[in-house]
Amino acid sequence: MLKSLVGIATALALQPNLPNDWKENRETIVKLPIPHWKSKTLVGLATMAMVRYQLNRLAKRKAPTVKIFPIFRLLADQLRLARLTKRYRKWMEKSSHR
Repeated sequence: MLKSLVGIATALALQPNLPNDWKENRETIVKLPIPHWKSKTLVGLATMAMVRYQLNRLAKRKAPTVKIFPIFRLLADQLRLARLTKRYRKWMEKSSHR
């Protein structure tokens, strides 16, 4: 069940109009580039990073794109998460001193 939910969320991140396409019997196939790496962990992280990137594009009212490089998205996402974690830790330290 969870795998199906993640799959549909990924599909909607790439094709937000997917439910309407299904209603009109239009078959749209949009796929993310799949990294062919030995490490399944890195493949999973890169895939999550690419989906997060698509969701951020949608939040900025930009269209999804499949012209992305998995390694670049993975590195950019890791840097972004490190920056967010650092900011969160500073905020926690500041709020615990009150």
